[in-house]
Amino acid sequence: MSNSTTQSRRQFIGRVGGATAATIAAGAIGLEPLLGISNSGKVAAQDDSSLVPSPRATQAYALREQAASTERDLPEPPQTPNTDETVYPNKIGSYSKGLPHNNLGEVSVPAFNALVNAMNTGVPADFEAIPLGAPNPAQQRKLVNPQSGLAFDMEGADSHHLAIPAAPAFNSAWQAGEMAENYWMALLRDISFTDYATHPLVAEATADLSAMSDFRGPKVGGLVTPGTLFRGLTAGDLIGPYMSQFLLRDIPFGAQGYTGRMYTLLSGIDYMTRYDEWLDIQRGSQPVLPQYFDPTPHYIRNGRDLSQWVHVDVLFQAYFQAMLILGTPPNPSDPLSGGGIGAPVDAGNPYLSSLTQDGFGTFG
Repeated sequence: MSNSTTQSRRQFIGRVGGATAATIAAGAIGLEPLLGISNSGKVAAQDDSSLVPSPRATQAYALREQAASTERDLPEPPQTPNTDETVYPNKIGSYSKGLPHNNLGEVSVPAFNALVNAMNTGVPADFEAIPLGAPNPAQQRKLVNPQSGLAFDMEGADSHHLAIPAAPAFNSAWQAGEMAENYWMALLRDISFTDYATHPLVAEATADLSAMSDFRGPKVGGLVTPGTLFRGLTAGDLIGPYMSQFLLRDIPFGAQGYTGRMYTLLSGIDYMTRYDEWLDIQRGSQPVLPQYFDPTPHYIRNGRDLSQWVHVDVLFQAYFQAMLILGTPPNPSDPLSGGGIGAPVDAGNPYLSSLTQDGFGTFG
């Protein structure tokens, strides 16, 4: 968009951002007069005096500039690859789902290079030129947001100022341990988390993973146990039951609180077990077999339930729900207060000591 159009929109937001009457008027008479757009569709010239920044605008600019300068001066951590992309010319160690693959499931190298080229150039037309691989174009799934890593963050550190360790190399014992863990997750997906301590198949899984030469999941005394199986390595991951209690409570949500129970898939049904079906999925085809849902909603009980939750959750859903549960005071007389626990806020909250104010938009 042009600079003049951008400036007009900014002026419009500044004029009517907090004015209910102006908002109503905009709906009644249209936005063109408010935006300074003439009947011809062109942006009208603005009075030069309106471009003089106010003290508030100057202060906001200084704060944003200082924050941006601070973020800019942070050292960028090294982004360390695992070298699979260069070690294997046929790219068998790299993610390639959705691209064309031969009958062995090996990606088309020119298609892979087209994806890499688009990531390097950032040119939208290069992304549109990436070949996709579904045999039936009507069943093709699109690549999910490959440009997201090129976006800039307007708050906090830019994504490129952050780094994660390299993934395990394709031919490493570490990778073998991770794959074995994934297969055990599939085999145990219908076993209730509460049965892990006594189930014989869980005992087989823990013994197998304990015997791996480079399995890096959490252990106790050098061994994988039912209490460490499938857990993470961050602080607190081994404390308490496997399931987060935030996923086992009802969720307060204003006047529309809702249950923590979810609709999940029926147990005992396997998907993508035929090679031809897997190959079509690898090439980017939509699944053709129907999903069979349990008509009764459940709280998350096992790996199948948990994977279905992750399969369809909204990006920030888990954290937002946890915030609602923590922040909503329990109210036995309110049927919609749900699982709110009213956790205490940080002691540094400035409104804790205020006699006249409560937090809402800030520190609320």
